[in-house]
Amino acid sequence: MGDSAGGNIVLVLGIYAATRWLAAKQAGEGKKICPVQNIFAICPATDLRHQHPEIDEKESKDPVLTRKIIEEVADAWRGDWELSDPRISPVLADLEVLKRAEIKVDGVVGGYDCLAPEGVQFRDKLAEIGIRGEWLEWERQMHCFVLMFQYHFHEPASAKDWILEVLRRNVGMV
Repeated sequence: MGDSAGGNIVLVLGIYAATRWLAAKQAGEGKKICPVQNIFAICPATDLRHQHPEIDEKESKDPVLTRKIIEEVADAWRGDWELSDPRISPVLADLEVLKRAEIKVDGVVGGYDCLAPEGVQFRDKLAEIGIRGEWLEWERQMHCFVLMFQYHFHEPASAKDWILEVLRRNVGMV
C-alpha cells in the first residue's frame, strides 16, 4: 500500500514481484501462490511522462500539486531511466502479469487531483485486462485527500473507512 509516489512504488514493485514469481513458477521453483496478493494505491503516479491533457484542467483545482511540481518530481524520480520506462511508469508495463499472478489492485483517486487522469486511465486499463480491484473515485477531492481524515472532514474520513473495509476483505477479516 502506498500513496502518491508510494503508490507508484507499490505498483511497480507488485509488477516486478508478479513477473519474478511467474518466472520461478514456470521454472518449477517457488511457491504455488504469489507472495503478493493485493496492491493498494492511493492517488498514485502511474505515468511519469504526464502527457494526459486533463492534467491542465485539474491544476487550478488541486491545492497540492501542479503540472510543474509533478514534472519536476518525475524528472528527479527517474534517475537515469526514461520517463517511458515501465519500471517507473506502471501504466506502460505488461499488466497481464498481475492477472496471471492473481494480484488484486485496489485504489483511490481524487477528482481534483492532478494525477487523477492518469490514475483513472491506469484503473481502466486494469479493468480492460480483467484484473480484479475496487476503486474509489471521489469527485472534487485533492491529491491524497484521504490523508486529511485526521482533521475529521467527512470525505477523507469516509474514504479512510472505505479503505479499511477493502483491506479487511482482502485479508479475510470480513
